[in-house]
Order: sequence, then structure tokens, then C-alpha cells
Amino acid sequence: SVPDATSRKNVTVYHSDDEAESWPVKKTICPGGSAYSSMTVLADGTIGIYFEEDGLEGGYHMRYARFSLPWLTGKPTGVECITENSNAPKGIYDLTGRKIEDITTPGLYIIDGKKVIVE
Repeated sequence: SVPDATSRKNVTVYHSDDEAESWPVKKTICPGGSAYSSMTVLADGTIGIYFEEDGLEGGYHMRYARFSLPWLTGKPTGVECITENSNAPKGIYDLTGRKIEDITTPGLYIIDGKKVIVE
């Protein structure tokens, strides 16, 4: 992740499938004034990015965003089954075991005994 400009703006994430020979995939994280960034893979498999964004009132402010590799690469998104437990109760649960009525944000959930990533 670096600014995709000759100045401090347009922080963009790049992706390579050929060991950094080329960088055909890129997605803008912050189109305005922005600078230093750092990324990490999170426990649920998504990618977290912490970056500086130029504030309207001057100075940089630290911002955080999260995205998935399918979002970055444009490959199909949706639900991917990771593990399954046929003895688990039916329904939707977060990873702490709290029952959820409806999924409102992407993340890792347990749905009818299957651990899934919801994009």
C-alpha cells in the first residue's frame, strides 16, 4: 500500500499473483490527501490497513479500514465455508457464541454449525 500519485494522496493497495513481477490489481483506499500506511492479515482472514488521511482542518489523522482479498482482486465474493460442526445449534452466531438475528457486517460467523466468512 502506497500513495498512487507523485505527492501524498490516493493511498492504494496493489496485488500481485506473480511474485511481484507485475502489479495488475489496485484499489484505492483513500482518494484524497493521504500518506503512510501499514497492513496486516487479521484473524478472520480479512486485511486491515491503518493509514494517514489529510484532515480538512489541516494535519493528518490516523484511519483504519478493513477489506477482503476477494474485494481487492475482484474474484467472486459471498460465503466461504471454513469448518463445519454438525452438532452445533442451528442459527447465526458470532465467534463468542452470541446468537445474531441478522448479519449486518462482513466477517467471520458460525451459521448452522459452519464457520463461514461473509463478504
